[in-house]
Amino acid sequence: MNRLQKIYNYAEPNMSLVVIMGGAGFPLYYWVWEYLFPQAYENLGLRLLCTASVFVMAFRDHYSNRIKKFLPVYYLLAMGLCLPYFFFFMMLMNGWSDVWVLSFMSSIFIHILLVHDTRMMFTQAFICVALASITAYYVKGPDLSFAEHKSYIPIFAFTYVFGNLFYFRNQVEHEAKVSIAKSFGAGIAHEMRNPLSALLSSFEVVRSIVPTSNSSYRNSHHLNAQEIQILNDIIEDSMKVIWTGNETIDLLLTSIDQNRVSNSTFCKHRAKKVIENAIDSYSYKNATEKRLVTLEMDKDFEYLGSDTLLKYVIYNLLKNAFRHRGTGRFKITVSSKRPPMATAY
Repeated sequence: MNRLQKIYNYAEPNMSLVVIMGGAGFPLYYWVWEYLFPQAYENLGLRLLCTASVFVMAFRDHYSNRIKKFLPVYYLLAMGLCLPYFFFFMMLMNGWSDVWVLSFMSSIFIHILLVHDTRMMFTQAFICVALASITAYYVKGPDLSFAEHKSYIPIFAFTYVFGNLFYFRNQVEHEAKVSIAKSFGAGIAHEMRNPLSALLSSFEVVRSIVPTSNSSYRNSHHLNAQEIQILNDIIEDSMKVIWTGNETIDLLLTSIDQNRVSNSTFCKHRAKKVIENAIDSYSYKNATEKRLVTLEMDKDFEYLGSDTLLKYVIYNLLKNAFRHRGTGRFKITVSSKRPPMATAY
């Protein structure tokens, strides 16, 4: 049922267009193929049945919740009737004429767009084509001439298979972008909670020092040296929190688009300083977690690059380490080792 619901939800934004196309298209093309460009066979009753099945979806927003639960199933049945069943049946009844061969090809593309699930679409196409063949054989008899036109079958199969593969690839890429956007939003919400909490705590301390409007200090209030030092420390810490928040946003944006960091911004950084800053500014759950991380760098070194990207690497390593920690003793040691010098011969 989840698969059907996903198909229905994906098609729902275009449902009004589907209703217009099916509701007006079937009667209109009856007139086209019956009078304007007469074909060997037409079936007004089947066209009206397809029109009625599509019009049911026009009132989808007015049904009760009990009926809405069955709309995904109904949608799949209606699309099967209106697309592969109808067009393959009419193609057989018209003796594989060029008009109906091309019409069936067109229905394949629409079928791929409206029922994008690969497994469900192929299953539906196979069942509907089989039912259309049985119905046509019952109506027309042994004059269907399958053998004479079997060369069309590989073309139809090619269109179904590769059309679906190309569309599936685009769909996967689209879903990946949506997933990244959701992950980005969740990351922003999670990573910014700690800086905002720190700012809130700082302002609460400021409020405890600065008199309110209800106090007796209406015009002036003297601060002692200790209070001034506390306020300066709070301002400095708040500025660090804001800078950390900005860096967090840069890191999250970098995780989505690596091209946001241009090579032209690269400069020399002291590795130890950047790593220490990354370890200190990481969003630990508590003070105990922070004590589990140690830095062992006997020799500092310079590197040409981005401090933001290096912090991003350290953050990811810490996050993965904490996520996969076991039940035994656990600690994280960040260290650097100089690679052995190559020996020339």
